[in-house]
Amino acid sequence: MLSRLLLLVLIVPFLEIYVLIQIGRRIGAIETILLIILMGMLGAALVRRAGAHAVGRIQSELTAGRLPADDIIDALLIFVAGILFIIPGILSDVVGFLMLLPPMRAMIRARLRRRFEGHIVVVRPGGSEHRDDFIDIEPTSAQDIYGPERRLE
Repeated sequence: MLSRLLLLVLIVPFLEIYVLIQIGRRIGAIETILLIILMGMLGAALVRRAGAHAVGRIQSELTAGRLPADDIIDALLIFVAGILFIIPGILSDVVGFLMLLPPMRAMIRARLRRRFEGHIVVVRPGGSEHRDDFIDIEPTSAQDIYGPERRLE
């Protein structure tokens, strides 16, 4: 996992620079800069709209008494798309735009479910294990985690 992350951190900036140089050669430097700014502005507007829609769906699911698992994952993916629009570059913007498409989010969501399936166990009150919509979390103080000598500020 760490090697993949390191590879990503090293290769993606070089790819972004290469693509920007190639586009700059074809359409010009000023036009390339304007393209990046335009894509960022369009992406920000789309993220704002998709995010508001996702939050509305989460609220309506919670109001109906249902766990909005898919909508929460969608909101997280929309947030990641927003981060990609902040990164200057064409490739990150294209990936951000793709993540805003509902079919692409559904595909990523299905892949995430397969990846984490079996890693999360849900325990219902009464001790029986089910894969359902209730997760019980025990609160823990910071001193239980860090020890009594370390204070959080």
